Amino acid sequence: MKTYLTFLCAFFLFSVSINAQDSAPASKQVGVTTLPIIYLNNGIGTDGGFGGIAVYGNYGWIFKNYNVVGLRPFWGYVDSGSSRNQHLQSLGSNVYYRRYFNRNRLSFFVDANIGLGYIWYSSDSPSFEETLQELNGLMFNYAFGPGVDFEIKNGWNVELIIQYLQMQNIDHPEDTNVGKSLIPSIGVQKFF
Repeated sequence: MKTYLTFLCAFFLFSVSINAQDSAPASKQVGVTTLPIIYLNNGIGTDGGFGGIAVYGNYGWIFKNYNVVGLRPFWGYVDSGSSRNQHLQSLGSNVYYRRYFNRNRLSFFVDANIGLGYIWYSSDSPSFEETLQELNGLMFNYAFGPGVDFEIKNGWNVELIIQYLQMQNIDHPEDTNVGKSLIPSIGVQKFF
């Protein structure tokens, strides 16, 4: 129930943002961000180490009072160090909302995003591969957290975000291989 309430709140913010955008100046934000994936609980490979990487892009519209709304396509890969060598890949897109508290050379913001994707599982173990592939399916996810960016020159900014991420396999709700994560990420944004 909590997940669906979060989804409704994010949808409301997105709807309000789109309506506000119509009368606002046409400023844009474009960027790319990479992040390591660090699962803190309920993640892949609980019997061993694991890690991964994700890349996502931003294409956003800035409207008055430092609000940004946009699209965020993503791709992610997690590799488990467990005895079964599980692998998870995800691909999808989110809508995001970002609120800047200021727009100076050093700017602070909060960022929230919500969306859908698809997840694929694989394993180096042939006997486990078939079991994992049955879990392939649609994924719902959301993330939120604070960030800071620093303008280098002419609208080019480097940013750091630390977000809480939650993913859920919609096709297989009993799947515990996707879960909760704290994700620090670094990226480059261009404002124009």
